Amino acid sequence: MEYTCPTSRVAQDAAFRLGLPVWWSWFNATFPNTALREGLGVYHSSESPVVFGSYPQVNATAEEARVSAVMQTAWADFAKDSFGVGLGWEPVGSGEAGGHPVAAFDVGAGLGVKGWTAINNGTLDSAYGIFKPIYK
Repeated sequence: MEYTCPTSRVAQDAAFRLGLPVWWSWFNATFPNTALREGLGVYHSSESPVVFGSYPQVNATAEEARVSAVMQTAWADFAKDSFGVGLGWEPVGSGEAGGHPVAAFDVGAGLGVKGWTAINNGTLDSAYGIFKPIYK
């Protein structure tokens, strides 16, 4: 919740109040060669070696290589054409009933053909209502 709630708030404010195109992704993939210690899971910036392809090759998994390639392609495509194709998924504000799509880079989520799964922000924001007053 420490990062998810403020990220949701900033994404929604930028999209709905300022009318800016915003894409949101959620990285929830833990690999043995990037874990700080057994059982710790995902931590802030744990996606960096996967995004940049600089993860240790020792104990690397096929899923890690796949997620890395997909994330590198998404980031490069976004840099080339951020207002056109974007990242390949719909921007914040394009979902139904005020929700918005979030691309989940989650090995456990059964990644689709593109290497990510689209989820609604409500999946991540389920506890946001409790913390919302803090972030006003």
